[in-house]
Amino acid sequence: MDILHKPDALSLTGSMDHLVLSAADDVSFVLKYADSGQTIVQHVYTPSKNGRIEVDLERIITPLLSFRLQDRQEPYRQTDIARRFRIEIKEKKTNAAASYAFTALRAGIDRLADTADAWLKGNFLTWQPTVKPVTYYTPEFLTYYAVEDSVVKCKAYTEQDGGHAEDILTLASLGKDTVWTVPLQYAVIAGKTGKLPSYYDVWVEDTAGTRLTYVQRYYASGIRSEQEQWVLFENSLGGIDTFRAYGDSENTAKHTHNIAEIGDDAEEYRVDTVREYKKNTGHLSLEERKWLLDFFPSLGKFLYAGNHIRRIVVTESDATWKTSELPSAYSFTYRYADARPYLNITRPEGAALRTLDIKIPDIGSFTVAPRLAELERLPLSGGALFPVQSPYSDHWNITSAAALLAWFASEVKANYGDDGAFGHRHDNMSVLQALNRIGNYLTLDAQKISAGLADVAVSAQSLAPESTDWDKIVRTDKDTLVRAVTTFLKGIYVAGGRGIDKDGTANLLDLFSRYVTAESLKSRDFHSGLLDGSGYGIYEDEHGKSVAEVDRLEVRQKATFAELEYIRLAFTTGDVGYTSAGGRIAFVKKTGNVFRCYFLADDGEKRVANEWRVGDMAMCRTANLLSRTTKQAADRYYWRLVVNTGEETTGGKPYYFIDLSDTRGSLELTVDGKKHVCVGMDTSTENDVPQAEDDIIQLGSQTDPDRQYAYVIYVSEGKRVDYAGINDYDLTRHIVNEFSPRGTTIRSDSFKVISGAGTGTSSPLVCERGAWYDGAVSGHYDHWSHNNATWLCIVGKGMTTTAEPKDGSPEWLKETYGESSTELDIFTDRGNIIRNGQGTVTLTAVVTHGGKDITDTFPMSAFSWTRNSGNKTYDTEWNNRHVGVGKTITVNAADIFKRAVFECILDN
Repeated sequence: MDILHKPDALSLTGSMDHLVLSAADDVSFVLKYADSGQTIVQHVYTPSKNGRIEVDLERIITPLLSFRLQDRQEPYRQTDIARRFRIEIKEKKTNAAASYAFTALRAGIDRLADTADAWLKGNFLTWQPTVKPVTYYTPEFLTYYAVEDSVVKCKAYTEQDGGHAEDILTLASLGKDTVWTVPLQYAVIAGKTGKLPSYYDVWVEDTAGTRLTYVQRYYASGIRSEQEQWVLFENSLGGIDTFRAYGDSENTAKHTHNIAEIGDDAEEYRVDTVREYKKNTGHLSLEERKWLLDFFPSLGKFLYAGNHIRRIVVTESDATWKTSELPSAYSFTYRYADARPYLNITRPEGAALRTLDIKIPDIGSFTVAPRLAELERLPLSGGALFPVQSPYSDHWNITSAAALLAWFASEVKANYGDDGAFGHRHDNMSVLQALNRIGNYLTLDAQKISAGLADVAVSAQSLAPESTDWDKIVRTDKDTLVRAVTTFLKGIYVAGGRGIDKDGTANLLDLFSRYVTAESLKSRDFHSGLLDGSGYGIYEDEHGKSVAEVDRLEVRQKATFAELEYIRLAFTTGDVGYTSAGGRIAFVKKTGNVFRCYFLADDGEKRVANEWRVGDMAMCRTANLLSRTTKQAADRYYWRLVVNTGEETTGGKPYYFIDLSDTRGSLELTVDGKKHVCVGMDTSTENDVPQAEDDIIQLGSQTDPDRQYAYVIYVSEGKRVDYAGINDYDLTRHIVNEFSPRGTTIRSDSFKVISGAGTGTSSPLVCERGAWYDGAVSGHYDHWSHNNATWLCIVGKGMTTTAEPKDGSPEWLKETYGESSTELDIFTDRGNIIRNGQGTVTLTAVVTHGGKDITDTFPMSAFSWTRNSGNKTYDTEWNNRHVGVGKTITVNAADIFKRAVFECILDN
C-alpha cells in the first residue's frame, strides 16, 4: 500500500487534494479529530481494477466546519473554522498501516497558485475592498488565521492642527494555528482611542514587528440613504463580511387562507403568511461589484434589523451587470429565517403624541420621582423591565426578566456539551473559551493578561504548619528536602570546614560517607553523543533510564551486562560494501538441510522490501568482513546459498525469510523455469550456523549474472575493489579493478575504447605482457611477442589459455612477422551497430601485407567468422554455419543476443 496523494499539512477545503492510495486489497479508512481522537468516518474501500482508491475529503470535512457570529466588541476565537484531523489507513491483506495529520480551513480559492500557509499569512479571510467607508454603528469584522504567533495592530488618524494625530492600538495577540474574529466597528475604535478618527488602518504583524498582511483601511462616512440596511454574510474564505445596501426597498406579504367548510359554515383553520422583502444594493464601485459576487452563494446571511442581527434566506436574486456600465447594482429578495406571523410594534413617546389640553383634577400636588436609591425594592418577576442598548444603535430599548431567562435557557441548551462542559463543571466557561496562549504569554480575548503586584510582605508569624507555603521553606534546625535548584553565592560549608567554596572547589569526604542525592552529574564540557560527544555525564534520559557517558570504561574485576550494544559503521572493521541485498536476522529455524532466517518486514513505522533472490549467496563476517587475508580469523563466518525466499506472519508481525543451504556439495535450483547446478556453501573453511542478530549481505549469485557485482571499500586495508561475475566462493578470481594509494590494478578486458570517428565502434584495451614463456596464462586481448612476431590472445572474455601462440591456433591472432606485417582488418558499411532489434550491418574482411591489399590472393573458403554473445550454445551453432563463407557477411538483429562481438579468422 502506497499513499500517492494526500492533503497538505494546512489545506483549504475548497482546494484540498484527494487522498489517493495504491493498494492490492481492501483498505480500512478512519477519519478522526486529532485533538480529541473522536472518530468521524470509518469505512472500508475496495481498490479499482488498476489498484487505486480515491477519497474526496472535501465532501466529508466541509460540513464539519462552521463560522460563529457573536454580537460582541472584543476579539473572539473561531474554534470551528479550522480543525485538525487525523487519517488512519490499514490494508487488510498485508496489515500495512499509515497515519497522517493535517489542518483543514473552511475556505476556497479559485486556482490557488500558492501554498495555503503562505497565502493565509499575508491575507485576512475576506475579499472586501481594502478601503471601505463605514458609519459609526456599522458592524465590521475581520477574521484571520494565524500561521504563526501574531499581533493585530490598528493605527487611528484624528484631525489635529491641520494634520492628523496618530494612535496605535494593539487589538489582539493571536496564538499560532488559531482563528480569531476581531470587531472593527467605528464605535469600537473610537471607544479605545477616546477620539473620533477620520480613518483607521488595520494589519497583522509577527511578534518581531514585521508586517505580515496588507493594510485594511476604514474611513468615516454618513448614512447613504434613509433606506440603508446593513447585510452580513459568511464569505467563501470562512470569514464574515458586511455591506451597506442603500437602494430601494419593497415589502410583500403573501397570505394563503386555508378554509374548511362544514355544511353551510366556513372557517379559516390556518393562514400561511410569507413576508418577503426586496432590496437593492445601491450603486456599486468596480471593487464592490466583484466582492459582492461572494454574497449570493453564501449559506450564512444576516441582516441588522431593528436593534439586533437576524438570519435571512435569499429567495431570488439578480446579479447581472455589464462591463460598460458603471456604477451598477444588484438586487435580491429575502425573508427572515425565523419569520413568524406576529408583530412587535414599539409604542412611541413624546413627539409622536399630539398635544392635549388636560385639566388636572384636584387630587393633590404632583412631585418629581425620587432617585432610584429612594425607591422601594420591587420583587423580581418575569415582567420586571431592564434598559438595554445594542452596540450598533444610539436608541435605548427595554427587555424583561422573563426574556433574559428565556435567552439564558436557550443559550444553555444550544451550548451544552455531552461532557457537561457548560453549566455543569465550570462556572467560568466564558473565561476558559476566551483564554489562549501566544508564545509564553496567556491571553484573554486575544489580549495579554496583566498581573497586579502581590503583597509585598507577609508576616512571619502568619506561617503555620497548616499553611500551603509550609513545604516551601528551608529549615535551619532540622533535615530538609529541597526540590528545586538552590544557588549559594559564597559557597557551602559544614562542620569541620569541609564543603564547596564560591569557586566550586569541593571537599566532600565526610559527606559521601552517608549519601549524596542528585538528578545528574556532568562535567562542565559535557556534550552528549556517541561519535561527537565530550566530557562525562551520569543522568536520567527522557524514558527514565539512567545513562552514563564516558570516553573509556575500565573494569578491573568483573562487568555484568543484561544487554551489550556496540556501534559500528556498516562493518565491524569499518569496511563498507555495496551489493543487492542485506539485513539483520531476527531469529532462525532449522528445517531439514536449510536454515530459515527471518527479517522483520514492518517495524511499525515503515514497510521494507525483501531484496533477496533464489540463487544469491549470503555472507556473514563480524570481523574484517570482506577481507580476503584474514578469512580464518573471523569471529563469525559463513557464506551460504539462498535456496528459497518468502513471507510469514509470526506472533502477529510480518516477517520475510530466506532459506540458507546447509549442503556442502552440489544441489539443483530452478529459477524462472531454468535449472541451475549450484554449490550449497563455501567449502574452503568451516561455516558457522546462522543465528539471531547476524548481519548478512548478498555477495554473488549462481543463477543471475546481474547480481554478481559488488563494490567494496576496504578502509582497514586502504583500497577500493570492484568485483564482477561472483558465481562461486572465491572472491580473488573475480577482482575487476583495485584502487589503492600503493597502486592500481585494472583488468584490461573490463575497459573498452570507443572510436573518435563517431562510428560508435569499440574494442577492449590491449594488455602488453612482454615475451611469452612456457606455462604463461593468457587472457582476452593479452599481447605477447614470440618467434619474431606479436600475438593477440582472442579467447572469450573471462576465459584463459596456456597454449603457445602459433600459426593456425584459434586462440591467437598473429599481428606482425619480420619487418613486414600481415594485418586482417574488418570494415562495416554503416559504421554503426544494431540497436533496439532493428537494422543490418555488412562486415568485410581486408588482408594487407606491408601496407598492400592482398585479400584477393586468398580463396573465399579461407575466411571464417565467429560470434561471441555470451550464449555458448547459440554461438557454437552460429560459428559452425559461418566456416569458409567468404570475406563478407551480413549481420542482422536475429544474430544479436543483447550484444555480440564478431571476428574473422583467415586460414593462411
